[in-house]
Formats: sequence, C-alpha cells, structure tokens
Amino acid sequence: AGRSVVIEAAEGLKLGDVVLRTVGAVPVLSLSDAAFVKDPLVNRGGVMPRVVVRGIVLEQGLMDKAKYRAQWIDRVTEENKMKETRGLYRRMLLEAGLFKTPEEADAECPSIESAKERLADLYLAAAERSLVRELEGGCRDLPPERWPRAVEVTEGSVVLERCRVSSEAGNGVYCGRTGAARLHACEVIQCRASGVVAAEGSHCEVSWSLLAGCGAFGAV
Repeated sequence: AGRSVVIEAAEGLKLGDVVLRTVGAVPVLSLSDAAFVKDPLVNRGGVMPRVVVRGIVLEQGLMDKAKYRAQWIDRVTEENKMKETRGLYRRMLLEAGLFKTPEEADAECPSIESAKERLADLYLAAAERSLVRELEGGCRDLPPERWPRAVEVTEGSVVLERCRVSSEAGNGVYCGRTGAARLHACEVIQCRASGVVAAEGSHCEVSWSLLAGCGAFGAV
C-alpha cells in the first residue's frame, strides 16, 4: 500500500514496440485487495497504491497461438516420425478439406513443413472457435464485473497514458469497489465485452481516447 510505480516505454519508441500480453482470464495489470472481500468495512488507512503506464500496449489474448501451433506441429511430427512422407501430408490436407485435388495441395504446400503449418493453422482456428463458444456460453448472462478483463482496478488507482488496451476474452478496463482509473490519449479496442467498465461505486475518467470495436459497450 502507498507505493507508486511508473511503467513506460523508452524514449523514441512508438506505440506497439512494447507489448504486455497475457492469455485467458489472467489480467495484464491488476490492482486488487483480496482482503476487501473478506471484510470490506475495515478501514485500512494509508495511501492507496498507484500505477502509471505510458506508451505501452496491454493485450489479453484468448490463447497462446504461437505455442499451440508449435505444440501441434511437434505432436504430429512425433506421431508420424516413422512414416513421414509428402503423400501422407497431402492426404491429410485433402481429408481436412483444405484443397480439392492433389495437384492443388502440392502447389500450395510444396514441402512437408509447409503442409504441417497449413494444417496447424486449421486446427488452431478450430481450437479458437471452441474457446469462444465456451467463453460466451459461460459468460453471456453474467454482469460486466464477472467477465475477464485486461486491466482491473479494485484498489488504488491506475493511470494509462498513450496506451492501447484490448481483450479477446472480455473487458478492456474494469474498475470496481474503491478503485479508480484515468485514461488519457488511449485506445481501447477489440474487446469481446465492453471497453471500459466502472462498477460498484468506482471512478473512471476517460479523455481524448478512442473506444471502438467492442462487443458490448464502449463504456458502461
């Protein structure tokens, strides 16, 4: 409690050069007080923590796509290590419905490695769709505070300046309880739920910022 932390991109770097990213329901940045849930009436006193973030991209992804692709390729390589041939992967491409003829498959994927990468992309897309169905099925009827969020502030304050926030899993910025947030010259975009959520009597100030491409509301 009472600490102030500044996280900023080095001078000369443009927005997008520094990215902080998590996947799933894990916030990129979280200021919270777990003890508040047990006893919200206790006056803890002192100065609340404060975090200032400047010129950084904060992304909450649905899944680690690069890791999934690499693991899928490693697995299919191990399963077929005694019988790896161009014909095997040609057949897999055709059975997956990616191409109509062997000639088309050979033209688009001339090597075993390129065929593996194309198949990995196919299964990655299927895995993403499955995660989206699970997420929306489990969160559709929940209030905004129950969705995952890229930035959460339920204690102290967070100041975002010239930042970009996005969440493939839920909300961009969530304020609750005694938390406060200030966004200046920021972009909160491509959030599956809402861009900015202020709930439970919290305070959130947004100025000179873009809220766009969110599945529910820009701000609520």
